[in-house]
Amino acid sequence: MLINLFKHSETPQFCRFFSSLNESKRGKHYRNTNVHIFTEEIHLVIMPIGGRSRSCPDFSINITGDENNKEQAHKLLNSLASHNRLSVNELVCDAIDNIVKSMLHKGFAYFEITQDTSDYYQLGNFTSDRLANFLGLHFQFVPIADRNMWNKKVVVKASNSIWKIKIPKVLGGDSGYRELLRSLANNTDMYPKCFDIESITTNPAQFDFKEYVNQTKIYQYRLLALWGGTLRHNSTDHINEYYLIYRKVRFNRAQAILREHVVKELNTLLVRLKIKSKIEVFGLPTVEFIDNQLKKLETGEIELAEIINSTSAS
Repeated sequence: MLINLFKHSETPQFCRFFSSLNESKRGKHYRNTNVHIFTEEIHLVIMPIGGRSRSCPDFSINITGDENNKEQAHKLLNSLASHNRLSVNELVCDAIDNIVKSMLHKGFAYFEITQDTSDYYQLGNFTSDRLANFLGLHFQFVPIADRNMWNKKVVVKASNSIWKIKIPKVLGGDSGYRELLRSLANNTDMYPKCFDIESITTNPAQFDFKEYVNQTKIYQYRLLALWGGTLRHNSTDHINEYYLIYRKVRFNRAQAILREHVVKELNTLLVRLKIKSKIEVFGLPTVEFIDNQLKKLETGEIELAEIINSTSAS
């Protein structure tokens, strides 16, 4: 049966994953502890867990439009959520969290747009491995070892059936993000790779572990200049309390940038699909608000504990 490449399929055509392309073949830095902590913390409070926020009691989400368009938007978001959600807050929070999770491996994520017989659109995440884009068509070449599982060798669909979302440029873009992960995974062992572990063990006096930890922390914080964050290090052995709080607020700011970016891209997708609806988020700290709070922090107009709570979405 011939498939119209330029028409949305009723069921997903692209493969979600390839078992034969495991993480060891993609790069060991994805298994690094610092990379794991960094990526996990990004999505943990990108949106309030369960659609409820202790720090933001006025938090709410609204989906605009008439009943038909709102239902179409709900169906689209439900395809992104982990479970069927009755609450709009829970639905949007869950959908955005899963979108961000999908982005954090490579700095971007691909979703296939399908349309079932009820004329409702759905989105399904699929792997970017073995994916090529040429003249408005996306080709996915299935590895030989995975062909029996998916029962296909190649998938071809027009770009109008694809939704791609990337880390925003203000946070380094997708390429800058991948470079950040690679850099975080380097030089963060218990000792430098250029040192002989046996000589350190037999003659520890020649190696200053405390200074190495200090220099490693400086290296990590420089890498995270755009994002902020502390990689869950709350000790003030190497930094003062002010700088520790400053970095945490900077990380809240990066999450706000990413949150606003995903909401904007979702609304752009709704327009693209001719769904006359819009996602509106209220009550969460915006980038502009956090920037103002950081200015107050610099001038001493706000307490350290207060700024953490006021800029967090949790």
